[in-house]
Amino acid sequence: MKIPAIILAFCLTVPLWLGGCSEEETAHPPGEHRNTVVPIKKAPQGKAEFNSPRGEEELKDEGGLREELHAPNNPEIKRKPSDIDTEKKQAEPVEEATGYYIVKPGDGLSEIAARDEVYGDPLKWPILYFYNMDKIGELQLVDEFLDRDLPEGERLRIITPREARENLRRRAECTYTVNVISARSQKGLISSAIRLMREGYPVYITSATVRGREWMRLRVGFFETKIEASLERMKINDILSIHNSWIAKVEQYELEEFGGLIPHFDKAE
Repeated sequence: MKIPAIILAFCLTVPLWLGGCSEEETAHPPGEHRNTVVPIKKAPQGKAEFNSPRGEEELKDEGGLREELHAPNNPEIKRKPSDIDTEKKQAEPVEEATGYYIVKPGDGLSEIAARDEVYGDPLKWPILYFYNMDKIGELQLVDEFLDRDLPEGERLRIITPREARENLRRRAECTYTVNVISARSQKGLISSAIRLMREGYPVYITSATVRGREWMRLRVGFFETKIEASLERMKINDILSIHNSWIAKVEQYELEEFGGLIPHFDKAE
């Protein structure tokens, strides 16, 4: 049986056409580029714009508004000197410097104690002496002891306002003191004050007017109970070979004036 020519031609054409389609998927003519679809990975929300080149350019085009938020990670962005200084101050521990006074030519104990930046009162020279006995403790007890020139340039320790507040807080309930000696002038108290300070007793000098007469009082304080004060009074009498000392309960103003300046009494024996 003869197959019609048209049917024969169709049967030969179909396989050739199918074979051509199969080869197009695996091979490309020279110089021809295919458009390949690549799936886009979705970046985590909030980070895509900073992880792509396009995102960085967009930030710069926005005038650096968002760029400023990420300045530490961008080496091209310079931080302001004021910002760096602020960070340094926040990182560095803040410490209060220990108080001191540098001796000037002609300075004596009373003159230094009277300075506003020190204690503002010449009668507070024992406080200055007590904290600096390692430097001026061997001064000779001459008549001009309080006005005698101290070594120029010597660095003398003084109590800062912060230390005074802390000392006063610690002895808020310590209202007893030993009145060691009362004299009409300060000169009669100096040798006893020096002797007691060298024995470790914190002393102070205050003034009082009794029956129209002014007295200078050398005192050791402060004690929480009258019994504590009495025990130390007996020891002080032995040291100075005296018998007329007495115990006093101080007024609040005296505690506030001197309680923060003298060290806490800590004599065990």
